[in-house]
Amino acid sequence: MIKTMFFIILFMVSNYNVATDILFSNEREFEQKARRERERILSSDKVKRKIRRIVIDPGHGGFDPGAVNKSMGLYEKHITLKFALKLKRFIEENSDIEVFLTRTGDYYVTLSDRTVIANQYHADLFLSIHCNSHEKKSAHGFESFFCSKKPSDKEAARVAALENAPGFDDPFFKEDNSIDIEAILRNLQRHMFLKGSRMLAASINESIKRKVKLRERGVKSANFFVLRHAQMPAVLVEAAFISNPQEGKLLQDEKFQNTVVKAIGGKLVGNK
Repeated sequence: MIKTMFFIILFMVSNYNVATDILFSNEREFEQKARRERERILSSDKVKRKIRRIVIDPGHGGFDPGAVNKSMGLYEKHITLKFALKLKRFIEENSDIEVFLTRTGDYYVTLSDRTVIANQYHADLFLSIHCNSHEKKSAHGFESFFCSKKPSDKEAARVAALENAPGFDDPFFKEDNSIDIEAILRNLQRHMFLKGSRMLAASINESIKRKVKLRERGVKSANFFVLRHAQMPAVLVEAAFISNPQEGKLLQDEKFQNTVVKAIGGKLVGNK
């Protein structure tokens, strides 16, 4: 709370007009202004973003198995950790980028703590790895997501509900009729990295599409708890459907894992 208040005071002193907008203007108008300012900064020739540090998040873990294919004995938490460890090794062997994981074993890390870890490491990118699942075993393919207030479509809403299932353990309570400063700051933060997250998701999808013979389901957005507090471009990748028998086999296959890792890792290293 002290850190938040310090940020607010600093923000108000450095830019009175923006601070006034935060406190008194319509939230939609403020978000539009924040988006325009972010785009103006990013369009400047002086801005050249170099990737020095990446945090990779293996989805689920511990008592939270994620999606499960009982007939094949597959648990999402195990598959995502394998992908994350391989991806970390690939990036480190092919660049001087530092890579950190939100977990390195089979234990649970809260959804909010995952982005806290990325923020504490001052990461330039945050990537959360998952496996998709559907009641229809025929559902197949891969897709990438970035965080948005509202889902881009029904499928994005379904996936977000699935990944948010463990619960968001960072509730915020405010008094009636009070100004929700933290909510406004979260919206500003999300919009600051919206364009970068969207572009990162699209580039990862395109890279996987060129190397893996799976259906490309597109780039979508929804309110993923694990992404919402990231202070950097953040993307969630659903590698394949663990509920699909064919893709379930692929997810266990070392060759397939390495191909996906090279597709994602090659893109991240190339962004350096």
